[in-house]
Amino acid sequence: MSVDYSDINALSRRGVYVVLLKLSLPPSQSAYITSNGSSVVFEGNTYLPLPFSFDTLEKKTGGQNPSWAVHIENVNGVVLSQMLQYESERKASGGADDTMSVTVYGVNALDVSKVVMEETFDLER
Repeated sequence: MSVDYSDINALSRRGVYVVLLKLSLPPSQSAYITSNGSSVVFEGNTYLPLPFSFDTLEKKTGGQNPSWAVHIENVNGVVLSQMLQYESERKASGGADDTMSVTVYGVNALDVSKVVMEETFDLER
């Protein structure tokens, strides 16, 4: 049996990437999630491993903004508890117009300081 190492060599040159999500909940809360199998420290924050996926971007007609969904498997309740706390604080402060956002980072798995992609999206209810 022969082994073809060309794919492994190509992968090592290009790098292996991890996706990080920062869910920003105004005024000051955030949830940090990674697609990696273990926690990742990035920019001083610990990103917890939770399975997530994205839907395909849906283009809208009639002047509506395009949309896509992020699905997070909230098996340990971290995101849900933060969202409930955010909603409670938002209602108490009257901050109905606060905008939540998600920042998606693509980082090198071996050196998370190497960001290859960063995009921020505002979330609608």
